[in-house]
Amino acid sequence: MTAARRVAALESSLQPLDVVLRVLAEAQAYAGIDAYARAVAEEPVESAPMSRIGADTEASVRAAMKGKPREEVEAAVRRAVGDALFRFILFLRINTAALDIAEREGLRAAVCFYWMGCLLGGPRERDLEPGEWAAHQAEQSAAWRLWRGVVASLVVVTLVEEDAREQLEARFLGGRPALLTESQADWDRFVELVDRLWSMSETLVPLNTDEDEPVDGASRDALDERVTERVQRLADDARMSTFERIGDMPRAVAILERRLSMPGRTRHSDGTA
Repeated sequence: MTAARRVAALESSLQPLDVVLRVLAEAQAYAGIDAYARAVAEEPVESAPMSRIGADTEASVRAAMKGKPREEVEAAVRRAVGDALFRFILFLRINTAALDIAEREGLRAAVCFYWMGCLLGGPRERDLEPGEWAAHQAEQSAAWRLWRGVVASLVVVTLVEEDAREQLEARFLGGRPALLTESQADWDRFVELVDRLWSMSETLVPLNTDEDEPVDGASRDALDERVTERVQRLADDARMSTFERIGDMPRAVAILERRLSMPGRTRHSDGTA
């Protein structure tokens, strides 16, 4: 068997995940999404990642199902191509989500630093009458606790996103880290900023007796629920894009309708519903 035939035989045995991981390895040679998008835009349509994923997955399925009834083969091809495209689109979604959150919530973290400076730079006791100073102390104490609450919400954003990303990577990307170099760097800077804020909050606004109690099961369940919601949100966004691309609009609309009809929908600090 020639080298070309051996390569062809190997490619025909690839599963959807194998096909996607091969394309992801190429994508991760680029520093970031922008550089990758520019490179893809310069390629012929047939060489673009999604075109290759679709063609390679279809060829693999047809080779594996050679001799099977045509209707069965066509249905298997549609399922496998949709699955492979979903995994690739999810990879892109994970990167853009990390960048969006790092930028948006990074601004909120920066505001927290400014807010902290304002609280630290308030009037001194010698500048106020005793009654005014007592009122100021009470007001400032409330402001500090409000500030710490905002910082805590930023910490939750980082925990939820990282846990959700890890679950999606394990479930759909073979455990391969999804973030490109620049996406990871932006995310790490944001997390470092939040960690610094939280570290300072522990000194500036000590927990009271009630707050210092161990985290109970209800709190852990609430965090797990947020992670589950985030996993579903990111996966469903990728599914809708996949269905739109393969022309299955009814299934894309069904996801949107389900999302809009969910009872008790709440909007979290990271902007997700």
